[in-house]
Amino acid sequence: MPHHVMTLIFMIVLGSTLQVASEEAPSIRRSVAGSGVHFFTTTIIHSKERTEFGLIQRSTEIVELKGDLIGRVLYQPTSVFDFVKGTLVNTGHQVFSGTILGSAPVMLYDDEFRFEVNLNTGAECGTCTFKN
Repeated sequence: MPHHVMTLIFMIVLGSTLQVASEEAPSIRRSVAGSGVHFFTTTIIHSKERTEFGLIQRSTEIVELKGDLIGRVLYQPTSVFDFVKGTLVNTGHQVFSGTILGSAPVMLYDDEFRFEVNLNTGAECGTCTFKN
């Protein structure tokens, strides 16, 4: 099964599950690291739109994470390819299901992620902000 291994750094925002007095839990920020396997063979492509310099693709994808985060991400990116600049930028929505730093299993949502890829070198960087 073809897949792509990537190294990711995540910024996680977790709502405190121990908050009793207030209905609005304070945020806790944690920097975590790990690796992910992106299963491209299971990608569902919803649409492709040609642009002047590349294309915009909307899809649903799965990434398996290991490290400080252990679990899976259901990832719905809008991928903007610019073949002139040699770049790919992914933004959109994703849901993480798994554990963080040895926690009990959680499901977290993120609609602020941004991943950038240099299509010429393969270099990638990105951030995520998962919310409880």
